[in-house]
Amino acid sequence: MWKEAINLALFEWKIDWFNRILHQILLLAALLVFSYATYESIIDDGGWGLDVIYFAFFVWGFGWLTPKDFQYQKVSSHTYASPVFFMLHKLPIQNSTLIKSRFIIFYINALPILVYFL
Repeated sequence: MWKEAINLALFEWKIDWFNRILHQILLLAALLVFSYATYESIIDDGGWGLDVIYFAFFVWGFGWLTPKDFQYQKVSSHTYASPVFFMLHKLPIQNSTLIKSRFIIFYINALPILVYFL
Protein backbone atom coordinates (compact mmCIF):
# COMPACT_ATOMS: atom_id res chain seq x y z
CA MET A 1 0.00 0.00 0.00
CA TRP A 2 2.85 2.41 0.79
CA LYS A 3 4.56 1.49 -2.47
CA GLU A 4 1.46 2.53 -4.44
CA ALA A 5 1.25 5.77 -2.47
CA ILE A 6 4.90 6.56 -3.18
CA ASN A 7 4.40 5.81 -6.89
CA LEU A 8 1.34 8.07 -7.04
CA ALA A 9 3.15 10.88 -5.24
CA LEU A 10 6.19 10.62 -7.49
CA PHE A 11 3.96 10.50 -10.57
CA GLU A 12 2.37 13.79 -9.57
CA TRP A 13 5.63 15.35 -8.46
CA LYS A 14 7.50 14.42 -11.66
CA ILE A 15 5.04 16.25 -13.89
CA ASP A 16 6.35 19.69 -12.98
CA TRP A 17 9.53 18.82 -11.08
CA PHE A 18 11.70 21.64 -12.45
CA ASN A 19 9.33 24.41 -11.34
CA ARG A 20 8.81 22.77 -7.96
CA ILE A 21 12.54 22.55 -7.32
CA LEU A 22 13.06 26.11 -8.55
CA HIS A 23 10.32 27.40 -6.24
CA GLN A 24 11.77 25.44 -3.32
CA ILE A 25 15.19 26.99 -3.93
CA LEU A 26 13.71 30.49 -4.20
CA LEU A 27 11.66 30.03 -1.03
CA LEU A 28 14.70 28.74 0.84
CA ALA A 29 16.81 31.66 -0.44
CA ALA A 30 14.13 34.13 0.69
CA LEU A 31 14.12 32.54 4.15
CA LEU A 32 17.91 32.71 4.35
CA VAL A 33 18.05 36.36 3.27
CA PHE A 34 15.26 37.35 5.63
CA SER A 35 16.83 35.45 8.52
CA TYR A 36 20.24 36.99 7.93
CA ALA A 37 18.79 40.50 7.64
CA THR A 38 16.73 40.33 10.84
CA TYR A 39 18.80 38.02 13.02
CA GLU A 40 20.75 40.69 14.92
CA SER A 41 17.74 42.87 15.66
CA ILE A 42 15.70 39.90 16.89
CA ILE A 43 18.53 38.70 19.14
CA ASP A 44 19.20 42.19 20.55
CA ASP A 45 15.60 43.31 21.05
CA GLY A 46 13.90 39.95 21.54
CA GLY A 47 10.43 39.45 20.18
CA TRP A 48 8.53 36.90 18.20
CA GLY A 49 8.38 38.55 14.77
CA LEU A 50 10.74 36.07 13.17
CA ASP A 51 8.69 33.15 14.47
CA VAL A 52 5.56 34.55 12.85
CA ILE A 53 7.32 34.99 9.50
CA TYR A 54 8.70 31.44 9.63
CA PHE A 55 5.26 30.11 10.42
CA ALA A 56 3.75 32.07 7.51
CA PHE A 57 6.40 30.73 5.12
CA PHE A 58 5.78 27.21 6.37
CA VAL A 59 2.00 27.46 5.98
CA TRP A 60 1.64 29.44 2.76
CA GLY A 61 4.88 28.44 1.09
CA PHE A 62 3.48 25.10 -0.02
CA GLY A 63 0.69 26.81 -1.92
CA TRP A 64 3.35 28.62 -3.90
CA LEU A 65 5.28 25.40 -4.51
CA THR A 66 2.31 23.55 -5.99
CA PRO A 67 1.65 24.05 -9.73
CA LYS A 68 -1.70 25.63 -10.58
CA ASP A 69 -3.11 22.42 -12.06
CA PHE A 70 -2.53 20.59 -8.77
CA GLN A 71 -3.70 23.33 -6.39
CA TYR A 72 -6.99 23.06 -4.60
CA GLN A 73 -9.73 24.75 -6.61
CA LYS A 74 -13.37 25.50 -5.96
CA VAL A 75 -15.33 22.54 -7.30
CA SER A 76 -18.78 23.44 -6.00
CA SER A 77 -20.19 26.07 -3.68
CA HIS A 78 -18.93 24.27 -0.57
CA THR A 79 -16.13 22.06 -1.87
CA TYR A 80 -12.48 22.75 -2.62
CA ALA A 81 -10.37 19.95 -4.08
CA SER A 82 -7.58 19.19 -6.49
CA PRO A 83 -8.75 18.06 -9.95
CA VAL A 84 -6.01 15.44 -9.96
CA PHE A 85 -7.32 14.06 -6.67
CA PHE A 86 -10.80 13.69 -8.23
CA MET A 87 -9.27 11.89 -11.20
CA LEU A 88 -7.34 9.52 -8.93
CA HIS A 89 -10.39 8.99 -6.74
CA LYS A 90 -12.33 7.58 -9.72
CA LEU A 91 -9.65 4.97 -10.35
CA PRO A 92 -9.69 1.65 -8.46
CA ILE A 93 -7.28 2.92 -5.79
CA GLN A 94 -8.00 2.67 -2.08
CA ASN A 95 -8.71 5.91 -0.25
CA SER A 96 -5.98 5.19 2.29
CA THR A 97 -3.44 5.01 -0.54
CA LEU A 98 -4.61 8.36 -1.93
CA ILE A 99 -4.38 9.97 1.49
CA LYS A 100 -0.89 8.57 2.03
CA SER A 101 0.18 9.95 -1.36
CA ARG A 102 -1.09 13.41 -0.30
CA PHE A 103 1.04 13.24 2.84
CA ILE A 104 4.08 12.12 0.85
CA ILE A 105 3.70 15.04 -1.58
CA PHE A 106 3.35 17.47 1.32
CA TYR A 107 6.52 16.18 2.96
CA ILE A 108 8.47 16.19 -0.31
CA ASN A 109 7.57 19.86 -0.69
CA ALA A 110 8.28 20.57 2.99
CA LEU A 111 11.67 18.86 3.04
CA PRO A 112 13.84 21.91 2.17
CA ILE A 113 12.19 24.08 4.80
CA LEU A 114 12.30 21.34 7.41
CA VAL A 115 16.01 20.81 6.74
CA TYR A 116 16.55 24.58 7.02
CA PHE A 117 14.88 24.64 10.43
CA LEU A 118 17.20 21.90 11.71
